[in-house]
Amino acid sequence: MVSITRSRFKLLGAVSKALGRLCRRRLAQCIALALSCWLTISSGGCATIPFPQVAGSEGACPEAALTESRRVAATKEGVSEAWRRGGVSIPYSDIPTAVVASERTVVVITCEDNQGLRLRLSGLDTRTGSTKWISAPISSVQGLAVNEETLLAVTDWRLRAYDMDTGTTIWQTEELPGHTRYRIHPIAGAKAAVYWIDDTRAKWIQVVDYYDVETGVLVDEDWIPTEPDHVLALRSDIVDFWKGPGVVISASPRNSREDLWSVDGNNKLRLWPHLIGDQLVFSSGIFPMLEARDAISGSVTWTHDTPLVSNVELSRSALYAIEQTASIVTIDALSGRSLELVRMMPQLTESETRSIGFWVSVTEQMILAYYGDTQELIAFKFGAE
Repeated sequence: MVSITRSRFKLLGAVSKALGRLCRRRLAQCIALALSCWLTISSGGCATIPFPQVAGSEGACPEAALTESRRVAATKEGVSEAWRRGGVSIPYSDIPTAVVASERTVVVITCEDNQGLRLRLSGLDTRTGSTKWISAPISSVQGLAVNEETLLAVTDWRLRAYDMDTGTTIWQTEELPGHTRYRIHPIAGAKAAVYWIDDTRAKWIQVVDYYDVETGVLVDEDWIPTEPDHVLALRSDIVDFWKGPGVVISASPRNSREDLWSVDGNNKLRLWPHLIGDQLVFSSGIFPMLEARDAISGSVTWTHDTPLVSNVELSRSALYAIEQTASIVTIDALSGRSLELVRMMPQLTESETRSIGFWVSVTEQMILAYYGDTQELIAFKFGAE
């Protein structure tokens, strides 16, 4: 906690007493809390403001309580807190994101047990954070992606499309092989690519299936022989990007396994990469730092050396991620330069960390951030109040 000078404490106390004489007690407490926040920020640091604990929040993931909305004084100009929701338990998972959003609906993966074995998808109103729908219990979620107002998810070994407004299943595929993992990547237009590995014939084959988003019909399929434990991380029109043992990431011509370039090392690819124009942005290590390379030559174009704890979201011509300081950083996608910070100010952390998951999702109007230590989902809106 950042310290506040004695004179500022006296000032805050005097203001609170005056407000107590003139206003009802509840109003005085709210204004005093806002003044405390302002004074702490003006002293040059990042404060942690205590928010009320949500009664029974432990394990109450699908019906988590919506806490009172408070404006956060530490946000950048033009961004303000819209709402926050406590008691949201999102299990950590090695998927690109566990929080996705459209203009009208936010979808999060929530759990009903401490082991993350009983999961649900929860749809929330993007503007208010109120619950719109909750899915039936599911045992696994292997990937989430959004195509306009359609949610694509591999749940319980089927690719499913959901109406994001209602949670209704639009279509689903037949059961997929259960021995592998699936990743979904939307493609411009009405298609989605699903990556998975077929290793049932003593050979590693990278499979890429292409589905029609509206109907669920399989329209195309690529089979690429690869080495054990080497999997496709991302593909473009001309280049495939891979990860595997001893290789952080490598690039090869599409549908080929001859390397154009590679980044060798034992650090695992931590944040799933983004292709921005002709450069690939990725990271590795326990506390990952971003790096951008030319997609064809592999030459380094920029690095961002501040450790991140969340996924990285590309939106509004910028990258968004959560830093260790409980701040959302905006990064210029072409230079890697930090542009602005949005300080989330989560409630005081419990003695034991409750989750190691941190997620961010961005729409044209909102930033959605999940802070795992306090199990809070916080929404910020762009534009002046």
